[in-house]
Amino acid sequence: MGIPGLTTYINNRSDRYLEYYELHNTYLVIDGNSVCCSIYNLYAKCNCAFGGDYDNYAQCVSDFFNDLLRCKVTPLVLFDGGSENKKFRTIIKRTKQKIRAAWSFSPLNQRNMKFFPLMLQEVFIDVMREKNIRHVQCLFEADNDIASIARILNCPVLSYDSDFYIYGTLYIPFDTLDTYVVKNPNGNGYMKCCKIYKVENLLKSFKGLHQSMLPLAAILLGFSKDYVVHVNTYHLNRSFKFDGDISSLTYIEEVYKEGNNESSEEEDEDDEIEIANICSKTELVPQNVVSKLPMWFVNEFLMGRYPKYFMDLIVRYIYVCPVQVEDYRYPSSIIVSLKIISVIFGILKSAIISRICYMKYMVRTQNKKIICCKLQSTETMNNFRLPSLFNLRDIPSLTQREILNNTLGITDMDCINELPPEWMLYIGCIKYWIHQEECSLSHECYLYSIFICMLFNIVDSKIGRYRSMHTFQKRYCQLIETVKQQRKKNNCDSCYTMNQLCGNQYNGTIIEAYNEIDYNDCVLAAPFFISYFNMNKELYKNPKKFDRFTVHVFAEFQSCLRHAMNLNALLGYPYPQTKVANLFNGTLLYNLSNNFKTRYDIEEYINIVLQMSPSLLRLFNTFLLKVKSMFPFKFQNGTNLRKKHRTKPKHPKIKKSISSEIDSEYFSADDDLNEACYDPSNRFSILNHV
Repeated sequence: MGIPGLTTYINNRSDRYLEYYELHNTYLVIDGNSVCCSIYNLYAKCNCAFGGDYDNYAQCVSDFFNDLLRCKVTPLVLFDGGSENKKFRTIIKRTKQKIRAAWSFSPLNQRNMKFFPLMLQEVFIDVMREKNIRHVQCLFEADNDIASIARILNCPVLSYDSDFYIYGTLYIPFDTLDTYVVKNPNGNGYMKCCKIYKVENLLKSFKGLHQSMLPLAAILLGFSKDYVVHVNTYHLNRSFKFDGDISSLTYIEEVYKEGNNESSEEEDEDDEIEIANICSKTELVPQNVVSKLPMWFVNEFLMGRYPKYFMDLIVRYIYVCPVQVEDYRYPSSIIVSLKIISVIFGILKSAIISRICYMKYMVRTQNKKIICCKLQSTETMNNFRLPSLFNLRDIPSLTQREILNNTLGITDMDCINELPPEWMLYIGCIKYWIHQEECSLSHECYLYSIFICMLFNIVDSKIGRYRSMHTFQKRYCQLIETVKQQRKKNNCDSCYTMNQLCGNQYNGTIIEAYNEIDYNDCVLAAPFFISYFNMNKELYKNPKKFDRFTVHVFAEFQSCLRHAMNLNALLGYPYPQTKVANLFNGTLLYNLSNNFKTRYDIEEYINIVLQMSPSLLRLFNTFLLKVKSMFPFKFQNGTNLRKKHRTKPKHPKIKKSISSEIDSEYFSADDDLNEACYDPSNRFSILNHV
């Protein structure tokens, strides 16, 4: 987890310790956890406050690996697995820091700091699988394995972890890696310029310092948390030997007596130690536990198919819940997922002979504290006992799907089977989320937002990925004009009413409508989506406009989705796994839901917005007709149930003009589109027909 101060020390003396390096035609061992976060920090221009713009991040990861492959670099990516006992206290401390940061995080904060979204690593791994990048997830901490492989292959390590300054391997700090590739002046092909660290340069600076002593130095520096600038090296050439058992050494908390230090930070330190002591009572010996696990499970864990917290549940029956930006007036977003987690734990614990029937999970409270709670494992479902981990792969695939369906509450299989494969689990998660919701307000506007958000990847796959209106118009302005003229020439009615659509759109299936999406329709619909991919700049000027409740709602959904995906993987993928980057964009969801809250009839509004894209509209309405039966209490009378909970805006005219401005960005592709349209949300639109 890094040695405090060492990176700064090296950077301040980079001319002494770092050398210019041209990266090409080599293996490269990548610290997956570190690089996964570094790409998000340095390259991805995402809005952290809204839960994750995963499509933007996936594009950055894809570009990163494309550059390496272009330079004929063979990446080998290693991830950390379960938490080791020696790091557990640090994990708790960092979790508490994240809880405090999430409590006050807003669009204004994200200019100066980043907050990692929940499913960052899942998206990173999805991209690697698409590109056939070799990767492995270690059973526990990966640093030693990363260093060992780099030594064997005599190749550099790419990371942003100061631990690698003392491992004795060639080390490329991620922040020294150039963003772009350049042509190799010494031959054919391309290369990336960077700086590389060699431990020999550090040893030269301290007379008598031997490489074998660096791990001890790292331990001392890591514990003291003060970097030593001046070192007396006179006695470093002497030999030392410790005759005791290093495992018996006990960490002693230092007590400072300088002034009055009874601060909240000291209280937090006491809380961390207390929680760590409670959790240590259930710790098992990792080597003994792993040796008892089924080989297929170990292999799939190493392949990165399971999250690392699976190993924590097996080894010590504990789960340190991830932290999201959410509304702290409500319980943690993880609460809605406890049913799924209980089923996961019930299956995993069957591999260990133990009388313990509950797990512990560490979660935030509404006052920014962290508490340790108990969760009973699920061992039976519908009067049938869940299969053991040892025979989980021997049961029929139909039984595996039934376990997942019963967990998520899926009963209408006719509806699920009509969906495109990549949508099945996603819709199942929506079903579960709605029935487990902790927030009592209607989710109608949020449901419509999720449904519309599912269409953006279809548009991207047809016309390419555009997030800037200027870039889009530069590319497609002429085509839009051509399509407009062609449709006028063919006397095509550009304003499709619901009655006209109902006559022909519901004869087919969802998959048929999905496969018949028209290219030109996607071009005409793209401006609507693009306008909502960008954050409203007013949130920078007035942070009070930031709707934390909306973010909390989608944080709950993300939690359900992640854990449902984890259970789906454990059961052997009874449903095709969801690709999060294709369906979830936090900024888009936030903006859509804020728009839909102002609409009296959301469906009618969507039909007006997509009227010039009939194939997309047909898909949406066909899909909506089929899935409404899964949410009978969320669609009533075609009205927005959330509206009655809203307070009257202070400046309704301003809000109305903003809403009209957003819609006009879409319709600017064809200035005549509004002439024959009636918007039930705007009583003055009837004047268009006069």
